[in-house]
Amino acid sequence: MRSRTGRRLVAGLLIAVGAVAFSGCTGSSKKKDTFKCAQVCAGTIHGAAYAIRMPKSWNGTLLVYSHGYRSDTGTGPGPAALTQTDRTGVGADQLTQDLLARGYALAGSSYASAGWAVDDALTAANELHQRFVQLIGPPKRVYAWGSSLGGLVTELLAERAAWVDGAVPMCGVVAGPLRTFDNALAALVATKALLAPQLQVSGWGNAASAAAQPQVATKAIQTAAADRTNGGAAKIVYLAERFGLPLKTQFFKGDSQVSLVSAAATSLAGYVTFALGILAQGEARFGGDAAQLPTTISALQLTPNALSAVTALNGNPSAYAATISSAAAVPSSSTARAELQASGDPTGRLRVPTVTMHTEFDPFAIIADEKVLADQVAGSGKAADLMQLFIAPPATYDTRTGPPYGINHCAFTDGQITGAITVLDQWVRTSNRPAAGEVAHDVGAGLDPTFTPPQWPT
Repeated sequence: MRSRTGRRLVAGLLIAVGAVAFSGCTGSSKKKDTFKCAQVCAGTIHGAAYAIRMPKSWNGTLLVYSHGYRSDTGTGPGPAALTQTDRTGVGADQLTQDLLARGYALAGSSYASAGWAVDDALTAANELHQRFVQLIGPPKRVYAWGSSLGGLVTELLAERAAWVDGAVPMCGVVAGPLRTFDNALAALVATKALLAPQLQVSGWGNAASAAAQPQVATKAIQTAAADRTNGGAAKIVYLAERFGLPLKTQFFKGDSQVSLVSAAATSLAGYVTFALGILAQGEARFGGDAAQLPTTISALQLTPNALSAVTALNGNPSAYAATISSAAAVPSSSTARAELQASGDPTGRLRVPTVTMHTEFDPFAIIADEKVLADQVAGSGKAADLMQLFIAPPATYDTRTGPPYGINHCAFTDGQITGAITVLDQWVRTSNRPAAGEVAHDVGAGLDPTFTPPQWPT
């Protein structure tokens, strides 16, 4: 851990050792800040809403939360978010209440823009930390945490921000913008080549044109999934495997041929819709097509489960790969790509202890994100600073409601989230990496210590 003697000497004048009572936001009130009650500060910074909530008895630790991707609807950046389950910045959700009860101060904000706003999110986190210090005083410790796109932001803060003592990126697109955009484009091109020749995969030019495409793709996917004799359903399973998508979903366990095809179709339709959204908004944000297709499509090594299904459904993987490889190229703008990369591409050079958490069956931030991050961190000589937690679904669950955790994007229980933060807190406070038994105790049910994420799709 790096030295922070100077800052902590100042903090020591403001924060007594142990927990202290908090009576409200201190510092000079600005016109943009409204103090809604004794323990909530809210306002705006450069057009982005922020909120700060203090516990009744503060342990001296601040949690700075970065929220996930928000589509650009033209209605502004939206409300602040204090936690993954806080939708308003008020913090009435149970997770916020649990963290406050544990003595943490909470801060979160929206971003100055919507879409792939990584640069704005980093600015928001840095400025929010500064605002907290102005209003409350320097905390003893600061942990960055966030979900989805906010997970990527959190990982970048763990690499770059001097004020961060530890980080918890959850369900993050931590493989970075280039891989995320490239896989999204490849999925669109492959879906067009095998299923939906009328699908427009780039160069939309306007929001209306892009908005019409998910319906085109979804209809083609549904039609193919219903074809279990002539190879249509086999293509669905193949495509889901090709792009690292789960063959198990909330409502389909993938434990039969029908269930597996349905799960693959659900995952593929959701991912294609996600891909269209980020690429269309990215085109507008970066001034062109930032994604890039690989020059060749390598032969896909299907998992035994998928291979069995594709074979039984009269599929032809070799022919699929050839068709995708011969698909029309999509031009990429080098300028747009450079701007995308500059928006926040991880290096793996962590500066602080970092605890990631990911569901094993995530249809958007695919689980292979964690493999990319692990390799980058190891290559940077920082493996000792990374702990990766994987959440598996229960062995049995009701498909009418879906499992409470382990399947879907950011599908964690409040207890798992507070557990991950507890693991990080122990690590930072003691400078010792928590033992496996301690981690299992803190995170609880669902933790899968034997899981290994797959390679990134190629």
